[in-house]
Amino acid sequence: MDEEEIADLFTSGVMPGSDELAAIEGMATYIESDRWDRVVFDTAPTGHTLRLLDLPSVMDRGVATAMDLRDQVRRKVNTARTMMFGPMASRRDDGPDDFTEMRTRMERVGTVLRDPKQTAFRVVTIPETMAVRETERLVAKLREFDVPVTTLVVNKVIEDAGDCQRCQGKQAVQQESIAALRESLPDLDVWTIPDQSGEVTGISALDRVAESLVDVK
Repeated sequence: MDEEEIADLFTSGVMPGSDELAAIEGMATYIESDRWDRVVFDTAPTGHTLRLLDLPSVMDRGVATAMDLRDQVRRKVNTARTMMFGPMASRRDDGPDDFTEMRTRMERVGTVLRDPKQTAFRVVTIPETMAVRETERLVAKLREFDVPVTTLVVNKVIEDAGDCQRCQGKQAVQQESIAALRESLPDLDVWTIPDQSGEVTGISALDRVAESLVDVK
């Protein structure tokens, strides 16, 4: 890296992948702890989740850049120290490589995420055409990363449209979307959650959702 590239690195803002790195670091904290029997991660929307899973390749590029920058800075510091103190200039031995340790920790998290004995990824979607396409894309990518996908959870499903023609029309579209999911992803369990009358907040509302999931299972 030349002087201009180093300056660009410090003025370009946050390093690409830093958000995903922070997320993986948080996951590592929970995974490595013996405090919990089961840990549930509510992942970000599809694009962010895929970038999260692509972190190892991002890490390789980021760590290589950081190590190159570190080595250049060390060389400049050592040169200046030698110019000032001559033979008296001492160079400290390198300690453990923090970058390598961080990458190793991230890889350990990746191993857990790919282990079907420890991880089950449940994709949550809604019964709409665009959502179906995005779900199919997400499942395909998860399988590319060897992440075990077991279940599709379809949220906001209209079960009783009553006499409302608009509701009946929407219900028909939803059933077509659910059928499309079952056809394109036949090896996955499909759970449905009835559309709730209000926002799902609070223990009682969560209990209703939990009961519907238990019924489906």
